[in-house]
Amino acid sequence: FHQDGIQAAIGPCVKVCHNQCILSPERSVSNYGKEKASTEQLFERVDEWLSNFEVQMNEDRERIRRLKAKVITPVEMYAYIGLLTALRVSHDSSDKRLSSKVETYPLNQSQISIFTEDLLKLAEEKKTLTAWDIYNVATEIYKPGRTDIPAMIPQNGALAELMLSENLPEA
Repeated sequence: FHQDGIQAAIGPCVKVCHNQCILSPERSVSNYGKEKASTEQLFERVDEWLSNFEVQMNEDRERIRRLKAKVITPVEMYAYIGLLTALRVSHDSSDKRLSSKVETYPLNQSQISIFTEDLLKLAEEKKTLTAWDIYNVATEIYKPGRTDIPAMIPQNGALAELMLSENLPEA
């Protein structure tokens, strides 16, 4: 819980106390914001997750497998950086034609700068990047002090949705 209310999420544990792994916006719930649930509904959702835990974890393991299998070319890496910027600009635009298309952006502008630098460093170190690498560079930013606490879970869900989308540009 935090200043806005209560939020909960479920996902596989990737690096305990290091980064989150919430691989779908449907894996989170809160009692504030546009799609707020009552506190009772929030706990019902958590109960539902726990009763279907094995199914959900198998789905998430498959999502992780897909991310690890997708090799990212340098052109695609730059396309992701540009797409994250375009999503942030659209979200914050005063033009409703743009802002209505993006409910939650995966990274804000200062986070995009950090993400870009960290991703470029990783690209220097690794011969091949995968979508899983890109996801993990971004999730390293979803921590108190680097991300506003109420935004951590929704941004993570938005990132997973983006990374797992079938409609991304390819080189």
